[in-house]
Amino acid sequence: MTSKDGRGTNGYRAPELLEGHYTNKVDIWGLGCILFEIDTKRKTFSSDYEVFQYAHASSSSSVAPISACCDASVAEIVELLLHKEALQRPLAAAAHKIFAKRLWQCIGDKLNANGELDESLKAYNKGLEADPMSVTLRTKLDDAYGFQNAIALRETRTEERDEGSTHSPSSSGDHLPHWTLRAGESDVSHQGRLGTGGSGEVHKVSPQ
Repeated sequence: MTSKDGRGTNGYRAPELLEGHYTNKVDIWGLGCILFEIDTKRKTFSSDYEVFQYAHASSSSSVAPISACCDASVAEIVELLLHKEALQRPLAAAAHKIFAKRLWQCIGDKLNANGELDESLKAYNKGLEADPMSVTLRTKLDDAYGFQNAIALRETRTEERDEGSTHSPSSSGDHLPHWTLRAGESDVSHQGRLGTGGSGEVHKVSPQ
């Protein structure tokens, strides 16, 4: 089976093109075929006859959808581009947004896996610019920002702990607990310091 006017390439022609009526949605179909081929390293359809069979297969058929052969990262896109009904395929502008979103998402995932958190956030934000309604990207950004904030909080607490352990008391004894040394008959007040009585012995220290 071939299209009535002979246009297109065998195996890449959209179902409606085979019947002689078509719109620019046939280009979206062709893009789906190319994406499938790039991902799986094999042709989507070997002939127009396979396209015809695909288009007229019953929705209740037990045959797995063609996108099942693809990697999960592109399966959804392939399924949209190769929809049997031309009206259900995305317009070129929408397809561009889908590709841009998925591309930046894949880049962000790769950077994130390599521990480049800041760069992955930039990539996810680029993807969100292409598709502001993407729930997947918003979730990834929320998780990434949450992780980033947790790291920043941990680093801050570590710095505060380190500063506290190396802090030397000032001469005025600021921020130190107040203690009283029993030195002979007199009470001598000190802040955070041990002292000796007149005999040179260290006396018992008790908090006031």
